[in-house]
Amino acid sequence: RFEKDVSRLRACTGDDMLNATWHEVELPRIDTNYARFIAAIRDRRQVDPDFARGAVLQTALDRAIQSDAQGCRDLTV
Repeated sequence: RFEKDVSRLRACTGDDMLNATWHEVELPRIDTNYARFIAAIRDRRQVDPDFARGAVLQTALDRAIQSDAQGCRDLTV
């Protein structure tokens, strides 16, 4: 979860899975995509993922929505 510039991750792993005990996982500070995008513009450098990759991912998301609307039918991407 990312809210108000704070990332949180909870996990239930290992023996904790037997009794559903969840705990906080410490996370490193990571810049948001917005901050990375602005920094790339200012530094005049390209970053990954780029717009082409974003378009490919959007196609996959669109097909998932179409599949759901058609009763979870298998669709090619």
